[in-house]
Amino acid sequence: MHYDQTSAITDCNAKFAEIIGAPKEQFIGFNMLRQVRDDQMRAAAAASLRGKAGLYEGDYLSVTAGKLTPVRAIYQPISSPDGLVLGGVAIFEDITERKLSQDKIQDLNILLRAIKDINESLLRVKSEEDLFQRTCDLLLTVPYIRFCWIGLVEQESFEVNPVAWAGA
Repeated sequence: MHYDQTSAITDCNAKFAEIIGAPKEQFIGFNMLRQVRDDQMRAAAAASLRGKAGLYEGDYLSVTAGKLTPVRAIYQPISSPDGLVLGGVAIFEDITERKLSQDKIQDLNILLRAIKDINESLLRVKSEEDLFQRTCDLLLTVPYIRFCWIGLVEQESFEVNPVAWAGA
């Protein structure tokens, strides 16, 4: 992909157009920096286009085929000997799967932290009721848990009686 001094696209390859989901001709004159959602990426790319910085590499959200897509961007300006930016090379990689994996790992770490806190509370609580309530409260720190309850089963009737709960 090539840019002019205003960050407008002057040329791009067919693969880029295929990834974005629109014809190549639609991108000529298009200002990519207006589509960038990440302020740091926008500032770095703008500085590169003015010849004030070199290689930029970072993650940001891109508008791709009408939806936000997490991408890894690598941008290198191409400058003349006097520092005038003649164009640049930009590489974009869809990192949706990597971001989903990172989110799962983060959620699991939060769950493990809650379980660790529940284990530690076994040493501090004074009663079974306190333990049950503390367990419910700690499980609500996990982002995807909205409600938690603990019930005990009656030996004779097999009825479940709630003894602690938390959440909406």
